[in-house]
Amino acid sequence: MLEECLEVDRNQDRAIELYKKSSRLGHATSSLKLAKVYSKKYSNGRDQAKALHYLKIAIEKSENKTIRHTLENVSEITKL
Repeated sequence: MLEECLEVDRNQDRAIELYKKSSRLGHATSSLKLAKVYSKKYSNGRDQAKALHYLKIAIEKSENKTIRHTLENVSEITKL
């Protein structure tokens, strides 16, 4: 994905924009990456509500039952 490319200047705003577009199109991994962005210091101010929103989307869109189960557990922990 964009953050792994070594030959191109990194643009976090553009990466987030593209992850959002991919998430809207149903890409679970993009939703999970957005959850990480919004839950960590990478974003301009942490936004736990957005992080949880994208985590829930990743759970819904994941086709792998093991990953879905793990994400559901993480989602429950973050609500505490």
